[in-house]
Amino acid sequence: MSRNILQTLSKKKNLILYYSIFFLFIFFFTTIYFLSLFKVVNFWTFSQAHVNYFDGYLKRGLFGTIMITLEEFTNISTRKIFSWFFIFLTTVNIILFFKILKKYINHYIIFIFLALNPTLMIFSFNDLGGYQRFDSISVFLILLHSYITEKNYSEKYYRRFFFNLIILIFAISLFIHEGIAFSLPFHIFLSYRIFKKKYKNYLPYFILVTLTVFVFLKPSNSLAIKSIEATAKSRDLWSDAMLLAAGTNTSLNDFINQFNINFLNIYNLKINLFFITISLLPLTILFIKKNLNNLFIIPAIFFILSPYLLSVFIGDVGRWINVMSFQILGIFYQYNVNYNNYEFFKNKIISKILIVPVLILCFFIRMPHCCDLEKKGITIWGGISSKLISYINIFKKNNDDFYNLNKRFKN
Repeated sequence: MSRNILQTLSKKKNLILYYSIFFLFIFFFTTIYFLSLFKVVNFWTFSQAHVNYFDGYLKRGLFGTIMITLEEFTNISTRKIFSWFFIFLTTVNIILFFKILKKYINHYIIFIFLALNPTLMIFSFNDLGGYQRFDSISVFLILLHSYITEKNYSEKYYRRFFFNLIILIFAISLFIHEGIAFSLPFHIFLSYRIFKKKYKNYLPYFILVTLTVFVFLKPSNSLAIKSIEATAKSRDLWSDAMLLAAGTNTSLNDFINQFNINFLNIYNLKINLFFITISLLPLTILFIKKNLNNLFIIPAIFFILSPYLLSVFIGDVGRWINVMSFQILGIFYQYNVNYNNYEFFKNKIISKILIVPVLILCFFIRMPHCCDLEKKGITIWGGISSKLISYINIFKKNNDDFYNLNKRFKN
């Protein structure tokens, strides 16, 4: 059989794998979308999403102001608006994610590892506590900026995209969730690849830093804080979630407590380090070796990741590892990988052996989105296989409370 025919067959197999996993994602997330139209999947974030500016300034108040205003003018409930927002945003993220992954379809192990990695897109399917989080906005900007930068468009095109989309969405999103500021070093890194030392082009980042300082330091309005309890009661929401979003329930002791839980507790630390390692693997194996002579890139990577590596102080470590993983993918995506430089890819036996741990990782392991893992008895086991078992039990109408959607989720 000629070489051209073999290459054609190989490309067809790669495309079949690519679209099979893409549509598998669509199926998985469609089930969550459908559920979200009848139940509130993440009631914690849903409650926080109602923080608003009507009685004065509150942190994270922009989304609630827009959502409640839309409800008043359209008679569409905030529950529907909230659900459709995340259906749209998650779908866009999945499409961007697979556009990026198309670069890796020539090697199925790397592709499967990235596509189904429990720290990347499948994270919010495996653990529904990671779905309907405003971290999705950070993920959207990371994927979009990564995709555009890698295409090596002209500086003029990039500047238009940069000013009119990335900076604008980033600035607005700071008033939805200040955590998006943690990804600022990543975006500066991507811009540097285009602008180099043309420092005047970095002025928008100065504006974003100024807005970040404002959002973090400006105190919430005391009268608005008092109205949170009334809003929570009238709408049957969780007031503690809303107060936390407004920045009223945090102190130095809270940060110290989270550090003790996530870093000084060996059980929790081992799980967190395991998933940090998993998220770093593609970078470590396929990138560092090739670019070790670039003295700038290695400290730059750790600087970019540092806000998320310090997440042990603020809790919800799984969520921050998830965003960090997308940053690592975005960095990795900017550089081409020559598979011929790596012996284990050329050896068919080793390559087949590698697929076993990759499949175990992708189908039987899930990253928990938070919290005190030892106290709650949470392990790394679960993932896609566990979700499929849950689907079977739901359709069989298993009487266990775990499979009872009416008991697990609020209407």
